Amino acid sequence: MAEASTLKSTERRRGRILWAVIALVMIAAFAVLLAACSGGEDPTPTGDPISSLTPGTQPTPGTSASSSTTNVVPADYTGFYSKKEGTVYYSPSSVCVDNGQIFVSDATNFAVYRFTSAGALDKTAFFDGTVTKVLASGERVYALVGEYGGKLVVLDRDLNTVKSVTVGHTPTDLYLNGNTAYVCNRFSGSVSVVDLDAGRVTAAISVSREPVCMAAAGNTLYVGSRLQDETAENSVLSSKIVKIDMTTNAVSGSISLQNGATNVRGMAASSDGSKIYVSHTVARYGYPTMFLDRGWVNTNGFSIIDTATDKPTAFLLDDVELGAPNPWDVELSEDGNYLFFAISGGRELIRVRLAALNNAVSLVENGRNAEVSSVDEIIDHIEFLSGAKTRIKLDGEGVRDLFVSDGKVYAAEYFSGTVSVVNASDMNVQSVFSVGAQPAKDDVRQGESLWFDATYCYQQWESCSSCHPDARPDALNWDEGGDGWGTPKNTKSMIFSLRTPPVLATGCMESGEANIMGTVREAFRSKLGEEKVETMYAFLRSLLPVDSPYLNENGGYTEAALRGKQLFESIGCSVCHPAPLYSDLKFHTSPYLGSDGSWENRDFITPTLVEIWRSAPYTYSGRVGDVKDVIRQFSRTPLTDDQVEDLAQFVLSIGVVNEYYGVSEVFASKDGAQIISALLPGETLERLTVIKQIPSASGVPDPVITVKLCAEGGSVISEKSFTPGAMAYDREVSLDLGISVPSDLAAGGFLSVSIADPDGNALATVYKLIYNG
Repeated sequence: MAEASTLKSTERRRGRILWAVIALVMIAAFAVLLAACSGGEDPTPTGDPISSLTPGTQPTPGTSASSSTTNVVPADYTGFYSKKEGTVYYSPSSVCVDNGQIFVSDATNFAVYRFTSAGALDKTAFFDGTVTKVLASGERVYALVGEYGGKLVVLDRDLNTVKSVTVGHTPTDLYLNGNTAYVCNRFSGSVSVVDLDAGRVTAAISVSREPVCMAAAGNTLYVGSRLQDETAENSVLSSKIVKIDMTTNAVSGSISLQNGATNVRGMAASSDGSKIYVSHTVARYGYPTMFLDRGWVNTNGFSIIDTATDKPTAFLLDDVELGAPNPWDVELSEDGNYLFFAISGGRELIRVRLAALNNAVSLVENGRNAEVSSVDEIIDHIEFLSGAKTRIKLDGEGVRDLFVSDGKVYAAEYFSGTVSVVNASDMNVQSVFSVGAQPAKDDVRQGESLWFDATYCYQQWESCSSCHPDARPDALNWDEGGDGWGTPKNTKSMIFSLRTPPVLATGCMESGEANIMGTVREAFRSKLGEEKVETMYAFLRSLLPVDSPYLNENGGYTEAALRGKQLFESIGCSVCHPAPLYSDLKFHTSPYLGSDGSWENRDFITPTLVEIWRSAPYTYSGRVGDVKDVIRQFSRTPLTDDQVEDLAQFVLSIGVVNEYYGVSEVFASKDGAQIISALLPGETLERLTVIKQIPSASGVPDPVITVKLCAEGGSVISEKSFTPGAMAYDREVSLDLGISVPSDLAAGGFLSVSIADPDGNALATVYKLIYNG
């Protein structure tokens, strides 16, 4: 891999210089064009000014744009690290309204748009990464951009960049306090304090796991964390709300929500600072997942935190026979009388009348509710707010962010690329405007939208994202019954789940595809068509790990991780966890199993280590919170504390570093049955799917793919070579194999797939399937 690493470094240097020159030339040309325009009006665009910098099909944004629409290139744009390739979808991630102008951020078109109050697009600014948040205030517009090495970008009202400040990994929310900005960094687990005048970070405050939203009451900033950060041994598992004193920029306390309240998405504060409102799901993880009725598995709601006592009280947004799946954002009406909730999985908007809520709570406190004996029990009563809610369906798909202004609720609808404008008083949709001319969904986009959609689930109680937010784990234990009831196990990440069959902790399902189909048909009680379900396979196959926060600033391994990598290979960790999948796809006995003769003594399938920095707690039982403890338990070689630390640094860094391409799946058949990623005597290897795991802008060469079927010892039985040419980032290429495996293949025979450049330099670790006999 040394050759590949050198190649990457050289290409990066060349790429940075080339793109910087192009960017400067284009910016200069664009400035000349602006200077030539008279009357201060925006010029009519001749096309996307950065389309030559960003590969792929990029439709012009804004179906309602006028002839004065302008695209703006931020001053620091290079396009080098852009992941925007292929068909670009419009995905509004946030919306805000200020001084009669509407601003919308777009996660997948890497843009911020400015619309008139009538919904006509008149300005667009493009960036070099996903945009998760936009906020306008006074003469400035603020955008949160990027993932690893994310930025707070400050723009003027015409969307020209004023300054850019590097904050943390995947900035997701922003709070302004005078000349100071506070930024949630989801995967850094921190809040950056930014001096806006100086344009620099003055402090990084560690908070809880995956901070994603904020609200302020007085001098206290409340930070909501997406996931719980305890082990399964704790009696209460819930997301935490961390308090930051903005006078000292230090953590002043932490509030745990009620049991099961997790997957936090949004937060708002009352105008007097007495209440904080937090939207989330409520997981009933203590029950076997036998039913869906009445929210048996997942319910959906919000918490109100009394800032005087720090006490949270949770409420459900569901109705008895209709879930309110996956609440996202929460906003307060301007008069403080209503709460509005984006019901992302149900394509709905819910309004809660606070006077009715407060009256219902008062009856409980005074002992006048015959069904609910204490405020702490409200979380278990679906019908509690039945008289306080108004629900409306929206035409858009994937409503996420909300903004309330001038008696209207603006709802950003991620998958349809639209913004709905709803009258706050009568809950009627006034208008809908499109961010762009949305292309038809391919299978990956269709599968992604279905992953977050609960409308095809029985009574829409949950979506796939309820237990697998962003196709990752929810950090809870569930008893699913696949290997018998009474066997709760920690939720697994879906990263590489289709590449590493069999699946589930005990390998009781032959493939990820079979497990998904079973979940839709049995757990969701859905009749969703098979073709639609198969698009979810495409979505999961396209998933690539997020860059680990443990990598160095250049996106490579740190010195400690490199020492850990050597240890990983020298002491035998790689025997069971070989690269690139970091799983041997075999069954092993876990050292965490008991010896009492129970089901726990069965063997477990080796889990992949890819992106495990994101999947705590660890082991099938979720009882271990620190990966260093797992290393100590599994290592057969005595290790010093320094060695354990180095090994942990490597394991927590594993993703696709130096893995420019990857084998997705090997499809075979035998006696009419399909076999996925397994080598067996007598089968026919039909096809191989390969995915490009790094953006084309990085300059990685086109691959030469060599497939060999070998007997034990390495003698070649069959060999084929493929040159698929230029591949699109994050998209599969299917290669027909047509290789017959001898019926007398002996144990130790293997299939290998090597991917290299035309000069033979490795572009990925050799992929192997071994027949174990």
